[in-house]
Amino acid sequence: MDAQPADSADLLGDLLADRGVPHAVIDLDRFCQAWPAPEDDPFQHRLLPVNLRAVADNYRAAGLHRLVPAGVAENAAERAAYQDALGMPLRVCRLTAALPTVRARLRTRHEADHGTDSLTGACGGPRNSTSSWRRPASPTSRSTPPT
Repeated sequence: MDAQPADSADLLGDLLADRGVPHAVIDLDRFCQAWPAPEDDPFQHRLLPVNLRAVADNYRAAGLHRLVPAGVAENAAERAAYQDALGMPLRVCRLTAALPTVRARLRTRHEADHGTDSLTGACGGPRNSTSSWRRPASPTSRSTPPT
């Protein structure tokens, strides 16, 4: 495993399923992937907790009380927004990866939208991007990482 939140959440979901625990795995990146983004929120950070709240409410109404969100909380305020949107306590797992892995992943994720000189962008990509976000290929699927 390469410390990618969605892959880690999928693994946790598999473990919960193996134990018969009702749950839902939620990829937070998809909740802020929309175009066009507002001028003052190019990465749609305000949209994510709104969407998360709606989906979490639906899962809880369906009897699923174990939610496994996969994403990044950049700071305590984002973590608090996620917990508030989930409507339940949030346990955070910090994933780490070697710096070359992080660089390769960011380069793969963003070079199509921004060129190789810019590694900016996350949820939703740049404000004027028309290309869609894509999960980077697994490092095991590339013969060599990008330089």
